[in-house]
Amino acid sequence: MNQPKVIFSQWDKAARLAALRRAIHALEGGPAASEPLAFGDPLIDRPLGGGLARGALHEIAATSPLAAAPLGFALALVARASGPLVLVLHEPAAAEDGAPYGPGLDAFGVTPERLLLVRVRRAEQVLWAMEEALRLAALAAVIGEIRGNARAIDLVATRRLALAACKSHVPAFLLRAGARPGAIAAATRWAIGPAPSADALGPGPPRLEARLLRNRSGALGAWILEWSPHAYRFRAVATLSQPVAAAASDRPAATAARRRAG
Repeated sequence: MNQPKVIFSQWDKAARLAALRRAIHALEGGPAASEPLAFGDPLIDRPLGGGLARGALHEIAATSPLAAAPLGFALALVARASGPLVLVLHEPAAAEDGAPYGPGLDAFGVTPERLLLVRVRRAEQVLWAMEEALRLAALAAVIGEIRGNARAIDLVATRRLALAACKSHVPAFLLRAGARPGAIAAATRWAIGPAPSADALGPGPPRLEARLLRNRSGALGAWILEWSPHAYRFRAVATLSQPVAAAASDRPAATAARRRAG
């Protein structure tokens, strides 16, 4: 008896292609899809448990009006991962910063043909487009950039995004500029800004000031990161001090001490 002919769906084909790419990448010595996105420097990777989790949502906030630093940070982290990238841009961000620059993408190890660019008008559409893209397991990462404060960016909406990233095992990066910190379902939260180059006579390797403000895996930290254009990875060139909260003036012991002094 002839066996029935099996016709694979488009989803099955994408899953098989993703598995084949992961197998080839592992044979070539590249990081496996189940491994975290490593910075390549133990000083940074150790607090993260080896690197950033792939099947998770990560928030990256800009520390200055120059919002290009968070995008460069996210692209650099996934440069060594296999597969295409999806970048969802909020129209206000695209209007202010423009489209990604081809030679700049090449400097971070991301060829322009790997990048699928999506532009939407409203902030909630950024989350929707990211969630739809995360249904594809063959992607290297999904990145969304939102400008300003938006009511749509809340704990419920970002939890859906985090669950989609966990299910597909694809990392999701939510880039924010000009927004107040809020409660979202992110595994890590970073504050990223530009840092001066070490070469005073000309442009040297790109440097970023990176502060890890939230980390479900462990400790926090702050570093000056320098990008190696040859190894396609970051290295920490300096460790920054962490801000320390001032002691509350209304604590009972402090109040009693002031009364005794008075």
